[in-house]
Amino acid sequence: TVVGGYQATLDVEHVFERCPNVAAVVRGEGEEIVQQLVQGVPFEAIRGLSYRRDGRVVHNENQVLPDLAHIAYPDRSLRKHEYCWTQGGVRLSHLTFDTVLTTRGCPFKCKFCTFSLNPLGQKREYTERPVESVIEELKTVTADVVLFSDDNLFTNPARAERLCDLILQNGIRKTFVVQARIDVARQRRLLDKAWQAGFRVFLLGVESPHDRILGQLQKGITQQQIRDACAILTQYDFYLHGYFIYGNIGETEEEMLYIPKFAREIGLDSISFQKLRLEKFSPLKEVVEATPGYYYERIGGPVYSDRYGRAELKRIRDRIRSEFYRVPQLLRIAGKAHRLGLVNGRDAAGMLLKLPFIVYGLAQSRAQKKKKRRAVDVPRPVQGTQSQATV
Repeated sequence: TVVGGYQATLDVEHVFERCPNVAAVVRGEGEEIVQQLVQGVPFEAIRGLSYRRDGRVVHNENQVLPDLAHIAYPDRSLRKHEYCWTQGGVRLSHLTFDTVLTTRGCPFKCKFCTFSLNPLGQKREYTERPVESVIEELKTVTADVVLFSDDNLFTNPARAERLCDLILQNGIRKTFVVQARIDVARQRRLLDKAWQAGFRVFLLGVESPHDRILGQLQKGITQQQIRDACAILTQYDFYLHGYFIYGNIGETEEEMLYIPKFAREIGLDSISFQKLRLEKFSPLKEVVEATPGYYYERIGGPVYSDRYGRAELKRIRDRIRSEFYRVPQLLRIAGKAHRLGLVNGRDAAGMLLKLPFIVYGLAQSRAQKKKKRRAVDVPRPVQGTQSQATV
């Protein structure tokens, strides 16, 4: 068995310890490595591969980052199943889904993020696929909804406009979902073309409503700029989803609980929010370790403080959720999703009929996650100077 991906790359030794049947781990970007494996190249000759030999784990040297323009896109005809929207193991929509990647890397330097690095911590320069190659791949996609999984598809506005133009010229009719910075609001012509080309869902990295926190995270935007951008974006009928981070260094409970109010003020349709996390190679590591009262239990896990531990942040998370997702907001979400064709009446009726199974599936999923967390040995927290945090 050969495995790979982001998590496997971050913790190779853990994979080998916990999974005795795994023979090798592909580290980092795996397209070229997998080709070599299929071609029968010996393990010891493949850069970027870790593998078992004579009872020990061998780590080959890192691979040279491949040129994105030369990486073949997937042959979707080999799939046995379609991708669809599920919750608790129950299908919720008649629509099918797929993903397409057109760029790698990110030119921005947000402090909480490692998108500008590959999973090995190597600098991943922002690189683009030829737009014509993206169009050829889209022609092979049969799914109704396509997520562009780029960290920010609109990094190069001229290229994004060209992509929209070619989608229209080639008669490609899909519903597109895209991740973006709010800066895209400055590009009105691009927004017009994106709407015409079928872009309907924008996943926006807002992160915080507070200038102090935005500066701390090196987000490169201010609260007023977020407000101005959303004032433009809400002039279209895009579905706007905002990402937020809570539990930032020095952030008070009052500041965290402003997230749902701010999200409603700027017109977001839905939000998701996660605790501040310390990713491997993140520059936040030094900040946390130098800040009294703050600590983390493991790389990749949340940051806690003496004031806001696991229980306190969970309580705050639940309040953020309940404050935002009130009945009027849920009705707004349902109405816009129906208007944009993301769900229809038949889907809604099906959801009601399947509700007991959905709830059961969610409960089972949560129970399994708790069981997995208990099974992991948690090391003593790494604390900031003079921290009084205890395990």
